[in-house]
Amino acid sequence: MEKSSDLEAFILSLRTEGEEELRKLKVQVEDQIADMIALRRNEVELEIGNILEQHSRILAKEEAFLVSKHRGKILEAIEGLQLELCDRVRSMIESKLDSLLASDSYKDSLERLLSEVVQKAGASSTVVVPPSQVESLSSKGYKVQGGTLDRWGGCIAIDEEGGAIFENTYRGRLERLFPEIVRELAIMFDEVLEKHEFISERLRIS
Repeated sequence: MEKSSDLEAFILSLRTEGEEELRKLKVQVEDQIADMIALRRNEVELEIGNILEQHSRILAKEEAFLVSKHRGKILEAIEGLQLELCDRVRSMIESKLDSLLASDSYKDSLERLLSEVVQKAGASSTVVVPPSQVESLSSKGYKVQGGTLDRWGGCIAIDEEGGAIFENTYRGRLERLFPEIVRELAIMFDEVLEKHEFISERLRIS
């Protein structure tokens, strides 16, 4: 009876050891499989990274080629934007002058122009002003006469023979001032490009 018990205990011990070895082997195999999967994942990720980098270089070359190819058109477009901006600013100024012409402030503004003319040409000079303003300005002691002046009016000092010696019309002032406005707008445009360096860099204009 004791021999039978010892045999059963021995068999149980062998079975237990076998199951333990089997468990260890299973864990080892699972670890190896996990390592292989992780390694393969790293290899795949590395390969994907290489492919993306290659495509990025190709796209960068294509972009540089296209920008270089169309650089002239890009610069032309930028110049077009600058001109459009200048046109809009001029249009805004002209609209303000139109509003001034129709407002009650026009008389005061015109008198300031007239004072500048008198200072330049002398108090004895005759000054041409819009006919609608002759009576008002004459009553203030100015030597004026009515005449046809372009669009917004202003004033022009004339000599005894009727020749203009000093012009101070709104259009004349705008024409003299506008080149300075264009230069200022160009400077502002350049400052925008400098502030946003990526624009110049992407357009290859820096």
